[in-house]
Amino acid sequence: MKKIYRNKFLLSVLLASSVLVSCDQDNPTENERVSKPVIEVDQTEFSVTEGDEITINLSTVQPINNTMEFKVELIGGTGSFRDYTTSGDETVEDDGMGIIGHRFSFPAYATDYSFTITPELDMFVEGAETLKLRVYSMGNSNGALDKIININVADYVSNDIAIELNWSKTRPDRFGTLVDGTYLDAAGDEHPFTDYDFDFYVFDAAFNEVTGFAAATGNAPEKAVLLDADLVDGDYYIIPDLYDSGTDPAVRFKFDINLKVAKYGVWYHSMPLTYFSDNAVSAPSGLNGGETLAAILTKSGTTYTLSDFNTGDVLASGKAAQLRERIRAIKNIRRK
Repeated sequence: MKKIYRNKFLLSVLLASSVLVSCDQDNPTENERVSKPVIEVDQTEFSVTEGDEITINLSTVQPINNTMEFKVELIGGTGSFRDYTTSGDETVEDDGMGIIGHRFSFPAYATDYSFTITPELDMFVEGAETLKLRVYSMGNSNGALDKIININVADYVSNDIAIELNWSKTRPDRFGTLVDGTYLDAAGDEHPFTDYDFDFYVFDAAFNEVTGFAAATGNAPEKAVLLDADLVDGDYYIIPDLYDSGTDPAVRFKFDINLKVAKYGVWYHSMPLTYFSDNAVSAPSGLNGGETLAAILTKSGTTYTLSDFNTGDVLASGKAAQLRERIRAIKNIRRK
């Protein structure tokens, strides 16, 4: 009897095992994991100059009927997250994508997809930088992708001149998202500093505006580039202007505002300006009380010299009175 019972027990174990093996082989979840599409990257090493757009080409031989989300994340190098831009969307806190980066979506049914990375063309003279980026599956993680992209970035060097005026006090929050600085009105409500509208103009010795009013747009910051090929030798006057004010603040404040001028890849200078929230404004025609005679840019061949308008330099001091009179005479400045 014991032998019969033992044989029945062994037969039961064998039958149960065969059922388990059969179920495991038919597990659709396991098959899905094995067949996840592999996404390939065509190139992972680049040497470029600031402002150059890099195109990253992705491909797969296993297109699917769903998008495949992935992320580009800065994981190393000497550059920072704000030293480049991409064609993707910047991630935000609590979106499930981890630390700040850029998200992308490989289209459904597609075998190819491309995105771009562009090292920022800035005004600083900082020498070569490196960016180490990880490109990997994230979000719905429908595709299999995990690659490292290394980018060597050289300074952009030029005889052209870049000028910027910024008063927004934009800062990154704890996650890294950029937010504008704010002030309070009498009711305790917040307003961005960009409610105030600053412009700047660049005039030659004949008092022609040489930027085409490129920095009188209502943008923050205001920017303009002077092309060396378009400028003759001589002096150029850089004149910031508070065109219009914002909502009255609860307490008078001083702007944290700087006029930044650079010869790309050669020199850079940031000049603090003195403006208060109750400063006179120049609306509606511009250059009508809100202007500051800030700097003189002198061109000699491809050599440029930046001078503080009020340092006591003989050339600058000698032109101050005449320049102020010409500003008063200007009417109906067209704003873009």
